[in-house]
Amino acid sequence: MHPCLQNDSGDVRLALASNSKAYQMLATFWPHADRCIVLLFFSMDLVKLHLDPSRAVTSLALPLFVLVYVFRSPPLAPPLPNMLGLAGLAFSFVAPALFEAPSPAALDRIGFASAIAVALYLALLLWSYYEMRNSFAIFPSRRAVVDKGPFRFVRHPMYSAYLHLCLVYAIITLSPVNFLLTAIFAAGLILRLRNEEELLLESPAYASFAERVRFRLFHPLLTAPLALVAGETMLA
Repeated sequence: MHPCLQNDSGDVRLALASNSKAYQMLATFWPHADRCIVLLFFSMDLVKLHLDPSRAVTSLALPLFVLVYVFRSPPLAPPLPNMLGLAGLAFSFVAPALFEAPSPAALDRIGFASAIAVALYLALLLWSYYEMRNSFAIFPSRRAVVDKGPFRFVRHPMYSAYLHLCLVYAIITLSPVNFLLTAIFAAGLILRLRNEEELLLESPAYASFAERVRFRLFHPLLTAPLALVAGETMLA
């Protein structure tokens, strides 16, 4: 069996076992799957940004594109994620791209607290990218354990930064659709990180890291700016 198709849950492996051609095609494609999916969604985001410049949230795909294509050289590490991990990936990629654009009233509600919160979460995102470097991957996969920088406080700071940015956007716009999409996005992230941790926990180094760092996505200090954003939005 090709090592890229090995998975403890066995669901993807069993689904492909009856189709040897698809089996081999996926084995060939898998090491480059993250680059392909980033290119696809980044191209879609550029089209949407061109059609509606106010949808600036779609530009969040830019750091992923730069990191995967410029800084990350190794191919994606095996094995393949399970079906829930792949579903989580789909939810977390598609949901933010469907966010409703902010209305003029929503733009008027953007104040100092909102700007500071966005700056902090963007800084966390960039800091996380910097610390991960070649260990970064779009798909859940085995990778080197990173325990420096923001990883000392939150186990998945990159996921956390994206989730907090989506929450800030939903609070500012006060759109029921955006709140729903943020919930779908959060569910996708949880499925991804659960599958990722199943793979990483096979490493004693990651098991030790998980014991030291209890917070997965939320940390009191990290989430505190959201309360300020909510208060500022209500007052506005």
